[in-house]
Amino acid sequence: DSIKHYYQALKSVEALVAKSAGPSGEYYTLDFEDLANEVKIARLLRDQKQIDKIESDVTAKALSQMSSGRRFWYGGLVELLEILPPARRDQLGQATVKCLEPDSGKGDYVEFDRIKALILLGRKDEARVALTKISDTKTESFSPVPLYLMLGDYKQVLQLLQSNQEDSDEMGFYKLRVMLSTGDIKAAQILAKQLCQAESIVPDDYLLLSQVAAANHDLAESKRLKKIAAALGQ
Repeated sequence: DSIKHYYQALKSVEALVAKSAGPSGEYYTLDFEDLANEVKIARLLRDQKQIDKIESDVTAKALSQMSSGRRFWYGGLVELLEILPPARRDQLGQATVKCLEPDSGKGDYVEFDRIKALILLGRKDEARVALTKISDTKTESFSPVPLYLMLGDYKQVLQLLQSNQEDSDEMGFYKLRVMLSTGDIKAAQILAKQLCQAESIVPDDYLLLSQVAAANHDLAESKRLKKIAAALGQ
């Protein structure tokens, strides 16, 4: 039923955009976040044949859009790349990186997405080179910390966190991830207790807190936090 209603909604959007005049009509009726949502919905069915079919269809739609020459909103493109299995990810890889090449009309967040795409594609050396060209540790829309976390460069992450004076929940969860990854379980447990009440906590954070509890051999708490993460869509 979810997939049925999802496609009905998409058809409604397509009909509206087809009638629109002016620049907005040039945009693709289906953005990449929508395509990522198709994959997420398919996986809830737990039917591997259906999942494979939708992943194949979504990959083809994304490639078609990127090669169409039409303008499009690239938000969600890296999210789609991240959610797809490696084989499909490789199919989209080169076109994705090309779409995210920097130009005068794009901000820091696009460079963030491009570097993240390089890491997801296993092109870590290129990602590191791109990161070294970014002088600021934090700008209005870009922080290299999560990218260094993806690369496993924990020493660099700690240096950036120490130089960043912002004491936010987001920075706290970055620190927690480093502590867990480096085996500093006692410090991770203390920080996790503080962050459990964070106002800006997201599903992925609950999963991280669950991993800290498991590392501390508190399996009941780990299971409870994992259930929360699952209920919130993680």
